[in-house]
Amino acid sequence: MTSDRWNRIEDLCHEALERSENQRAAFLESACAGDESLFREVQSLLAHQERADKFIETPAFDQAAQALASQEESLRPGVSSRLVGRMVSHYRIIERLGHGGMGEVYRAVRADDQYQKLVALKLVRAGFDSQFILERFKNERQILAGLEHPNIARLIDGGTTEDGLPYFVMELVEGEPIDRYCESHRLSTVQRLELFRSVCSAVHYAHQHLVVHRDIKPSNILVTAEGVPKLLDFGIAKITDPEHFPRPVEPTATAMRVMTPEYASPEQIRGEAITTTSDVYSLGVLLYCILTGHLPYRLTTRAPHEIARAICEIDPEKPSTAVNRVEDVPGPSGTTVRLTPELASSTREGQPEKLRRRLRGDLDQIVLKAIGKEQSRRYTSVEQLSEDIGRYLDGRTVLARRATLSYRTAKFVRRHKAGVTGTVFVALMLIAGVVAIVRESQLERAQRARAERRFNDVRKLASSLFDIHDQIADLPGTVAARKTIVSTSLNYLDSLAAESSGDPSLQEELAVAYEKIGDIQGRPGTENLGDTSGALASFRKGEQIELALVKNNPRESGYKFTLAGLYLRLGHQLGSMGNYAKAIEEDRKGLDTWTELVRSDPSSTRLQNNLAISHLNLAQHEEFLGDFQASIDNFGKAAEIYGRTRESSITKNAHNAIYNLGVTYIWLSQTLRDQGDYAKALECSEKSLEIRKTVLGWNPKNVRAQLDLADTYTQLAEALWRKGDPARAVTEARQAQAIAEAAAAADPNDQRAKQDMADSYYPMGEAFRLQGNFAKALDFGQRIIKIDTGLSALDPVNTDVKGQLGQAYGLLGDVYQARAAQLSAGRRQRASDLKEALASYQKASEIYQNLRQAGALPYSQISELERIEREILHCDAVLSKLKRE
Repeated sequence: MTSDRWNRIEDLCHEALERSENQRAAFLESACAGDESLFREVQSLLAHQERADKFIETPAFDQAAQALASQEESLRPGVSSRLVGRMVSHYRIIERLGHGGMGEVYRAVRADDQYQKLVALKLVRAGFDSQFILERFKNERQILAGLEHPNIARLIDGGTTEDGLPYFVMELVEGEPIDRYCESHRLSTVQRLELFRSVCSAVHYAHQHLVVHRDIKPSNILVTAEGVPKLLDFGIAKITDPEHFPRPVEPTATAMRVMTPEYASPEQIRGEAITTTSDVYSLGVLLYCILTGHLPYRLTTRAPHEIARAICEIDPEKPSTAVNRVEDVPGPSGTTVRLTPELASSTREGQPEKLRRRLRGDLDQIVLKAIGKEQSRRYTSVEQLSEDIGRYLDGRTVLARRATLSYRTAKFVRRHKAGVTGTVFVALMLIAGVVAIVRESQLERAQRARAERRFNDVRKLASSLFDIHDQIADLPGTVAARKTIVSTSLNYLDSLAAESSGDPSLQEELAVAYEKIGDIQGRPGTENLGDTSGALASFRKGEQIELALVKNNPRESGYKFTLAGLYLRLGHQLGSMGNYAKAIEEDRKGLDTWTELVRSDPSSTRLQNNLAISHLNLAQHEEFLGDFQASIDNFGKAAEIYGRTRESSITKNAHNAIYNLGVTYIWLSQTLRDQGDYAKALECSEKSLEIRKTVLGWNPKNVRAQLDLADTYTQLAEALWRKGDPARAVTEARQAQAIAEAAAAADPNDQRAKQDMADSYYPMGEAFRLQGNFAKALDFGQRIIKIDTGLSALDPVNTDVKGQLGQAYGLLGDVYQARAAQLSAGRRQRASDLKEALASYQKASEIYQNLRQAGALPYSQISELERIEREILHCDAVLSKLKRE
């Protein structure tokens, strides 16, 4: 094949790969213009694109079952052993040693009259004899013919088999992969570095001969019993100057990316141009591995995208840090070994701390420079990498670190300890006298400085804990971690508060911090820890601090802003505890403060949104006390503000406005439902549903947004069953159920997820009751009771949960009574069901009565209590009648 012909094939392959698979055939028919031979050659090359990943050892990028099955077929004993005993030219094949991407390697012996010598013989693997693979195989043979180095496996012979397939004969290297050799021989860090430099010598030699290896990894570097490393397998090597080799190879841009991904450079992963610095990167990964026992990246799976993301995007740990890892790594003969710091150091420096000290500093920086993601940040050559390791071994400064005065001095002292020691002793005697004079005065200043530093450290630490919390708040399964953050943060905040007198900026920080802590502890409507009382106490602490700041700085609007936010939270918190009158007091304080702030800056959408939230909270608490008209008026004011800010801003405040408009509609839906206007309640729920789907679309993994959507489906189901559409109510409630149950399963400590789960069960229970499916209705009622009993035990002051528990017992009473009223029910069954109904109603009545005595029974539940009392009397009367009959 001529060079022009090959270039034409490559060009067509490139162009075909840029098209979708279903477009390639038509493109090639047109481009080849009737040249059937050209068409077949390009098709063959394209076919190998799909099979390329079968050319590497595990792990492979391509995990297709068909490809694996094909590879396994070629490795079956009957297939792999078919050549054993056969002669290839002068060589008799003894056994198969292994296989690579396109070839199989056999142990063979020269068996003619000349001499006898054990060799390694490489042949094209069965089924891989296309023109493309043959060209590659011959390319590898040509590369080896031009390389003569003590650390590169030497080419001895080559030719073509009787079947016309190329082969070549190499020196037989009996040894272990370099990583296992280092472990089995318990080489020290210095010995590993010296061995590694021999490998660098081989790779640098190849680069000098215009060859980039592209597949440097432990299994391609065998170390003999004499301790000599040998670089193997140039099967996917790239020739950087094709003019020196007449046989062309594929260009890097469309190379099959045949490689071992863990040792591949970012540019190889991305399919970009490969240079000698790509081998520098792979050597850096190899060095990382033999120094620490670990790869630079923590891989949770072997998935191709996971490996690619780690290599291209994630910064590697320093080797000295990686020593601390505990992870499973490949061991000998396909086994897995649990690598601990103790095990890793036992074959290197003896103790983990000693190994960490050895790696920390120069070696950390040398390795990290070698595996820089950008080629420009790596060593410019393998020789430069090797020389820097030599500088380290000689105790000199290394290129990978900045040559600061202190660093150069430290290196100088280590190299010339004896001379430096005498000089320093004289200087120290002179200095000691001066130090003694000033030391006493400095001690007092140092103590003050230490105290101030400690205070500032605590201050920064308290703040950083909130940063950590914010990063994990929306993730499932983080409640336990958040509890620890709250407990630790409160300790720091309380200690800071005791020393904050006279420091307004610190006091403001503390007030905001207490506000955040309260949100995490038990703010309603958020993923909280279920500590309602603790949240109220934190909000009160913040309020007291902020009141003093506002009093002393009446013109400072920032302090008023924080105070208004605390009023808002206090109102919400007191409302969730059933203290609606006190909640309204806090709501009105907040409303007055926000109104004052808006008046001073009418263009601020942030202030407008907070003013709307105050109207919203006040409306909800007015509804609980039965002042429906005032409630609807305030809902309307909130909706009007949100609608205005939603249209006038595209910032985060607009997102907040959209979110809170969804809240407004859902709360208004509850108020309308409690008034019996189910049609309008349904309309508001549907508007909220549309908004909350939009909000979830901004961040589908946000747990709060997920649960908000579940709450909306529940409210929609509530309006539907009351409107007389139980079938659709079940459909909508199941949507809520699925979301809430998934959130609760992801984080069993998430109290809101559990409460939302119980919320979704109630409309389903009522809908099934209306449909006459009493078994399902009872099941959902009992599930609510189980969940709410647990939640109430954890958070005894939460009256919302208690109200829901009373509602669930009322549902059970209604179901039992409805089942007793069936014509098919016998006298005994009727009596049993009526007794269950009576017991359930009595439990509901007891819960509602306790809430009413505490002043925590919402207006809408007063009528429910009255209904429950009537049902108790009815059940008593019917049971008495049954006894008389």
